[in-house]
Amino acid sequence: MSLSTNRCCGILLPISSLSADGESGYGDLGPQAHRFIQFLSESGQKYWQMLPVNPAKAENSPYSSISAFAGNPSFISLEFAAEEGFLEYSAISEIKGLSVLEAENKKREILRKAAARFQKDSPKGSWEEFHLFLDQESFWINDYAWFCALKERLAQKSWSDWPEEIRKRNFRFWERGLLHFLGETSFYYQFEQFLFDRQWKRLKRACQEKEISLIGDVPIFVAHDSADVWAHQEIFDLNEKGFPIAVSGVPPDYFSKTGQLWGNPLYRWDVLKESGYEWWRKRLEISAQRFDAVRLDHFIGFCRYWRVPSGEKTAVSGQWVKGPGADFFSLIVPQIPKLKIIAEDLGVAGEDVYELRDKFNFPGMNVLQFSFGGEEKFLPRNYSPNSVAYTGTHDNDTLKGWIESGPPDEVKRALDYAHSSKSDPENHWKLIQALLESPANTAIIPLQDILGLGSKARMNIPGTTSGNWSWKLDFKSLNSETISKLNKTVLSARRAPSVQSPL
Repeated sequence: MSLSTNRCCGILLPISSLSADGESGYGDLGPQAHRFIQFLSESGQKYWQMLPVNPAKAENSPYSSISAFAGNPSFISLEFAAEEGFLEYSAISEIKGLSVLEAENKKREILRKAAARFQKDSPKGSWEEFHLFLDQESFWINDYAWFCALKERLAQKSWSDWPEEIRKRNFRFWERGLLHFLGETSFYYQFEQFLFDRQWKRLKRACQEKEISLIGDVPIFVAHDSADVWAHQEIFDLNEKGFPIAVSGVPPDYFSKTGQLWGNPLYRWDVLKESGYEWWRKRLEISAQRFDAVRLDHFIGFCRYWRVPSGEKTAVSGQWVKGPGADFFSLIVPQIPKLKIIAEDLGVAGEDVYELRDKFNFPGMNVLQFSFGGEEKFLPRNYSPNSVAYTGTHDNDTLKGWIESGPPDEVKRALDYAHSSKSDPENHWKLIQALLESPANTAIIPLQDILGLGSKARMNIPGTTSGNWSWKLDFKSLNSETISKLNKTVLSARRAPSVQSPL
């Protein structure tokens, strides 16, 4: 289950950051994504790691989604949709110059018209492909489409506030007309997912042609107000009215003195076990189809999770509860042989977490910004070969931002280790070089760190809800100088694709 036995590296970049020059809205799966694949190939990279690609909720966090299975419709490329005959090219110009929110609303309007057109006059062969897609994704696609349609018809209320017959999924009530009532609206949401799936497969083929592998991100928990919880209430710890009895979080840690109160409903692992963990198996199957490897966010939660009673204002008063552990992975891993897992084992991980990780030979994570607290064993030169090394994650400051405002003693130790200083304009590159020279088989660098960007380019500040997930790439920065610098750096660290590992 090791990710790679060769020394290689990649870049962390969310799809949402792929905004073309002068374009409105979020980045998407269109030409700019393919342009980035070309950059990865030319700069000696093996991996493109992304954040979760599921539909983000109002706060735009990719870790808070209305579905653990669906793709984010914001990532649908109108240009590619027009190229394939699903809409007119003239529609693309309608989003130029709009704000992000305006552009997203206009995009939905365009896609709704495309869905109506598709029903009446679909491009040759695509109607059959559409129904094949619905059959292949039958475990989740209808529930997702109904959920989105109901949200739309019921003023975006949370499903736990819906009328009881709908909240409890009384299908006799549905058969009396509700499904017919939702027909056109739910079709639109199916159509969106069909387009996303087509464009994703096109992206995957482009990556394979350039020998670039995709790394995805699977959050352990899902949002309460989601199609997953509404459709599978029996596997979540809910009361009779559908509200969580307790919620997820983490105790006080590096990021917060009061812990992090995530608020997700918790799983009923006993019920999941009775079904052979079917919901999780289906979820990881679709992840294995989309990605070459996945990072299991909060891997600790499979060993033990922090349970906070509903109604608490912080995560301080939670308690640890045992997770499914080896029983879960012993059943799941053999059933999905293509699945490669990276265990996000940061934070309050203990020996029990490391034992679970190592039992299945999952690579863990090492983060440079956490490596200079004073203990020799955490230094980059002591990273395990079977691990993935990062300069920082989406929750960290950028490397430049950390150099400027991180813990002074730790920053100094890091810069001394890399033979650099705060006044050195190349200090971020020297820290990247130090990370790449570590024994870790795989190294992933956030693109902001490669570009030497400061704290304004940070993706997320844990515990905050505004100003996050909004950084956009300026493609002009992916120039020949950046490509040359990256190639030189990965080659000297023996991580170029043509250089085999000495380990």
